[in-house]
Amino acid sequence: MIEPWLIGLALVSLASIFAIQSRSPDAMDSSRLARLERKVDLILAKLEIDYSETVEDLVRSGDRIGAIKKLREETGVGLKKALDAVNAIERNIKRS
Repeated sequence: MIEPWLIGLALVSLASIFAIQSRSPDAMDSSRLARLERKVDLILAKLEIDYSETVEDLVRSGDRIGAIKKLREETGVGLKKALDAVNAIERNIKRS
């Protein structure tokens, strides 16, 4: 079974990537973003988590409940973690 703290780490990493993407990147930010994306990809691969763009698409369409359900289905996280992740995705979408 996947350790809950590892899932939390992956979600925090995803939120960090979304936060970084919301700013206009310069050369240094682009390099940092690329490194963070590689790290998150490795974490998700190690945990066998497949984060799909569908969750973000559901948030963009206003279907927060569907996004939470989809994220829980894909990652196995609890309701609170999924809600926090969807809230972070929504905040980052509003910033961009």
